[in-house]
Amino acid sequence: MTFKKGETPKGAKPFKKGESGNAKGYPKGVPNRSTVLRKVLAMKMTVKDPLTEKDRKTTVEEAVILGLVARAISGDVAAVREVLDTMYGTNKAQMDLDVTTNGKDLPATQLYLPDNGRG
Repeated sequence: MTFKKGETPKGAKPFKKGESGNAKGYPKGVPNRSTVLRKVLAMKMTVKDPLTEKDRKTTVEEAVILGLVARAISGDVAAVREVLDTMYGTNKAQMDLDVTTNGKDLPATQLYLPDNGRG
């Protein structure tokens, strides 16, 4: 069957303009997982600060971070790694770099190295 350029063949578009192929699909306005998590992490709660041993009001997000730091302090190697990677980024590779321009050292302010997303 041949078609002319710019012509839509009959049956090629089974839905009318503005009509969905899945009318009873995912409802509009339902928040996704990251939106729900963002709201939960912003909620306030009272926790016992593992560093000062005093009750304090904080967000769920900060409580999670305090718990992670407490685990790191107690010697949990995975928690230590997570804290350090969050603060300083992961070290993928090490390299020695010697930069010179016309025999002169290049000032560090003129040296550009990408941060690889570590901000």
